[in-house]
Amino acid sequence: MYLDIKAGTREEIHKINIAIVGGGTVGVSLAMDLLSNSRSYYYPFCFIDKDVNKIGGKINGIPVYREDADVVERIKEMPIQEVVIAIPDASAEERARLYNLYRETGCKVKVYEYPLGELGGIKKKREGRKGASETYYKLCSAQKRTT
Repeated sequence: MYLDIKAGTREEIHKINIAIVGGGTVGVSLAMDLLSNSRSYYYPFCFIDKDVNKIGGKINGIPVYREDADVVERIKEMPIQEVVIAIPDASAEERARLYNLYRETGCKVKVYEYPLGELGGIKKKREGRKGASETYYKLCSAQKRTT
């Protein structure tokens, strides 16, 4: 677990480390929103991506690792509790493949949908002005109630 000590207080906040699959617009937006939201329970530990231009680098300080045959073992070695798939334009078959692949890590796996606006020229249905982390938190809370 990531430990964050609030500036000027002695309050410790234990955050859940997540790996975000997809270092594109949606994944990066989710990570930045989680980092900027002091109420978030999640800490974006890393990105997993296929883009050779991103692999081995960092996006806003968050490392990017390759999705390859060793990704499951690599994640098992990291202090990650959840994997979030943030690839909204993936087909149903690709989402199912990713979901099944990352379940092998032993982590909780979630599929994230960007809640608002326009991405890559594709208009998404607006459901109100909520930040990505707020929507993600609500998805997680709803999932906890149903499991």
